[in-house]
Amino acid sequence: MRRLRDGLGAEEARAAALRLRDGLAEHPLMAGLDPGPVLLPTRHGTEIDTTPLGRALEKQGWTVCRPRTRIIPPGISAVPWTMDNPLLPGHAAVPEPPSDAPAVHPDDLLLALVPGLAFDATGHRVGYGAGYFDRFLEPLQETITIGVGYRFQLSATSVPAEAHDVRLDGLQLEDLSLVT
Repeated sequence: MRRLRDGLGAEEARAAALRLRDGLAEHPLMAGLDPGPVLLPTRHGTEIDTTPLGRALEKQGWTVCRPRTRIIPPGISAVPWTMDNPLLPGHAAVPEPPSDAPAVHPDDLLLALVPGLAFDATGHRVGYGAGYFDRFLEPLQETITIGVGYRFQLSATSVPAEAHDVRLDGLQLEDLSLVT
């Protein structure tokens, strides 16, 4: 999957980001939702660019929160952060809000958009091995979780899932919307 992502040209990646933005607006899990706090992953490396999606969500009245990594104890926080505010290099050089920016309580999130390396049609995902998002999502019972990425990140077979892996409610892979 990483090789496929790494092989995308700039224009192809930009077009995919726009399909993601437009596709999420039509996702069945978004139907009837009033805007509220949403966790939006920050692009790292060749992951899909969530900037167009974040700008569209802000225009619709959503409070965009960006993940901030904690090393001890391991996990992430959801920090309200407008798309125009600059992000700083964080853990593993992933851009994130500064450490002194206040976070929302995780239970307040209406929607969590989740990155991954690969996804399957049952809502399982392969992340990057540290479990940050799984630990964050596990206690959230009311938050809608949707994996976001490129369409080619959907595996034709089941991805490995362990007991601690959180199953997502849906996927938005460019213009492909799935409810799992």
